[in-house]
Amino acid sequence: MEKFDICYLDMDGVITDFVGTLLKMFDKTEDDLALGHFDLGKLIGESNNAIWRAIRAKGENFWTEIEPYPWNAKLIELLEKVSDEIVICTEPDQFVPPSWSGKRWWLNQHLPGYEVIMMKSKKRLARPGTLIIDDKETTVNAFTYTAFGGHGILFPQPWNITHQLVTRPYFDRVAHVADVLRNFGYHV
Repeated sequence: MEKFDICYLDMDGVITDFVGTLLKMFDKTEDDLALGHFDLGKLIGESNNAIWRAIRAKGENFWTEIEPYPWNAKLIELLEKVSDEIVICTEPDQFVPPSWSGKRWWLNQHLPGYEVIMMKSKKRLARPGTLIIDDKETTVNAFTYTAFGGHGILFPQPWNITHQLVTRPYFDRVAHVADVLRNFGYHV
């Protein structure tokens, strides 16, 4: 099977532990998460206003201090087998300008050399030969079901419909992505 021309790899929730950073800020643990809720307020059990006030108060440091996920190298190695190019595609918060510079700094420190696209509507990138890996169902669905027809993989996380998978002991998110790629016809 031919490689994808481009794989768009989401940042927050796929390669950076955005939710884990919020949990620490509010003295909570993963056990406190309301599984299956993408809405941050419902997920964490705090008001959305309180969450965004806390993020704004930390400014750029919130974004630069987010921890990378331990599976990043393994995920990128897998995607390099099926794609000619990997582009980090992230949605910075339009109301928190430091998110732009903070995310750029984080990427320069942790994943230098990758092209970065910061945009609101990732579905505009969809076309045959493209793949998106994202933790947000609506983003993957919009990318996949547009008239332009990209491929998409919903990255397993406690806040999307895959939450029952990630709560299994020893569940491997990258192995799940590999399984989906095999279903697409790739030998990985």
